[in-house]
Amino acid sequence: MRSLAIVETDRGAELDDAVAQMPSIADVIENFDHMLTIEELAELIQFAPKTLYSKVKRGSIPVTRLGGSLRFDPKRTADWLRDQTA
Repeated sequence: MRSLAIVETDRGAELDDAVAQMPSIADVIENFDHMLTIEELAELIQFAPKTLYSKVKRGSIPVTRLGGSLRFDPKRTADWLRDQTA
């Protein structure tokens, strides 16, 4: 039984290492080469689009208005996300 516990501990350490090497969602967003739509951003950060519209209305998320469309700059959005989790 003891050897099984050691194997589970080793797998847990492997998983921790793998998670530590994964890029954050902010890093992923920052590497986009285009402005994100509200639908793209909502999917990436797992928010409902309605929630993002509410944040835009309150001015609590950086957004660019292009005509009637909302767009999110990857760098500014990544910085915003990092500020939210700090």
